[in-house]
Amino acid sequence: MPAETHRLGRDADTACVVSLLWALLGDPGIDDSNVAGRTLADLDVDDAGVADLWAAVREEFGERGLGPEIDPDVFDPNMTVTAVAATMASLLVGGDHGD
Repeated sequence: MPAETHRLGRDADTACVVSLLWALLGDPGIDDSNVAGRTLADLDVDDAGVADLWAAVREEFGERGLGPEIDPDVFDPNMTVTAVAATMASLLVGGDHGD
């Protein structure tokens, strides 16, 4: 009999995470089609804000208790929204997270 496995909530891919990040970061003054190419710093997100975004993504796509703990340096406010979303999606499906 296979061992019990834990699966993180619903499937998350980069596009889904970008959509969530846009919803969380949305600013009526920013063109929606261009937000994915902006850096988090462009959107006034600092290190603490990045940690808050990761917590929100973990909560939306998984179970807070099962989401991976990560090295704080995995995310950088100078990363683009798309790069952050791709990294978050990878972490949610069990990718390497710097441990």
